[in-house]
Amino acid sequence: MTFMQKLTNGGVAAAFVLAASISAAQATPFTVDYTITDLGGGSYQYNIDVTLDNNDGSWAAGQEFDWFSFGNQNPETGGGGAFGDPVLSNVPAPFSANVSTGALNGPTLCVSSCTLGDGSYEPSLNDVFSFTIIASTFLGAGDLIWSNLQASANNTASRIIANYNGLVSDVPLPAGAVLFLTGLGALAARRRKKTG
Repeated sequence: MTFMQKLTNGGVAAAFVLAASISAAQATPFTVDYTITDLGGGSYQYNIDVTLDNNDGSWAAGQEFDWFSFGNQNPETGGGGAFGDPVLSNVPAPFSANVSTGALNGPTLCVSSCTLGDGSYEPSLNDVFSFTIIASTFLGAGDLIWSNLQASANNTASRIIANYNGLVSDVPLPAGAVLFLTGLGALAARRRKKTG
């Protein structure tokens, strides 16, 4: 495996290309769950939780992981990156926010210098890490695909479908409803005053 790393924004973010032989979905000891909030104007917030539940029995204490990539291309369509203009936030330690291209493309949480084998994320069973992605693409059930790279074995768990837990709608009350509720409050106060 080879990759090219290009630092941007003073080294805070990196873009890299990973050339690898990527097979269809492989086993991974992690489960990814997410919800989406429609922010309006064609912008969506993805709230992502990654849990080491060892669902496939492949994890052993002391294993290290290099990076996690989200929004991988769909193997059925062979398309490019799934997210439009992604921005990662609330990134937990020890990760930094990156964007990868190539076989494992998409917003990426990278450990250390993003070099294969330098992984320092050594999770314990049932560890959870969470973060958010803001993007201009809606990826619902069956559409958000992710992968991780295991440092100790130098193998990938690629193109795993994340579990979609739904759309969270922060729908504001219409102006008429606010006026109606204000009126009800005033009416109730008036009645209390008359009876009191």
